[in-house]
Parts: sequence; C-alpha cells; structure tokens
Amino acid sequence: MLVHWTNGDSFTAVLRLSRDCLGTFVSHYHSGGEWSVTLYGDGLKAVISLYTVKGQVYFDTGRTIPVPVDAVDLNYRWGLYAQDRVFIYALASGEKLTYPASDLEDATKTMRLIEQIGGML
Repeated sequence: MLVHWTNGDSFTAVLRLSRDCLGTFVSHYHSGGEWSVTLYGDGLKAVISLYTVKGQVYFDTGRTIPVPVDAVDLNYRWGLYAQDRVFIYALASGEKLTYPASDLEDATKTMRLIEQIGGML
C-alpha cells in the first residue's frame, strides 16, 4: 500500500513494509539546511545527519550510542565508495556482486518505489 502527496518539491509517502511495518518518507528537497534521516523503532530512534556524517541511536531507557562511520565515508559520499569498490572488483574478477553493491533487480525495485512516490504510475 502506498499513500502519497506531492506539492512542487515536497513529497510524503506512507508505505507498508515487510513484517507488517509502516514506513514514512517525507522530503522537502529545496528546503535548505541539513539533510538527515530519522528512523523510529520500538523503544528507539536513530538520527543520521547526511551533512555532518554523524549519527546517534537514542533508546527510551536514556541510553545513547553513536552510529559507526566508515572513515572512507568522511572523504566520499556515504556508502558510495564501498559500493563502487565492490562493483569494480566484481567486474574485474567476473564474480557476482556482493553487499553493499546493488544489482539490476534491486535498482528496479528502487525505481518503482520512486515512481510510485512521485505519482508516475
């Protein structure tokens, strides 16, 4: 199930995920300021800044732990260096893609979701 609303550069979507979980996506692309991701779970919240490359997980018990950051991500866009490295290795060696690379099936699922959020389907 997908419910979405669009207004110019703003998008909101509610998605039913596996295990009967709900996901909410909100994007205000030209709003300025810091880009971040916030994930909510039972008894916890994770906040990750895509601008400062820092994150924290907050528990309802008051405990806080940092989100680990790969040192290479401080010099490159988060995760892309590792994805590119795995892709180039698979291409050069003839081996199958492994995590964190994405294959065509994965990319197709992502594009379908983006099209649904954008109201293009």
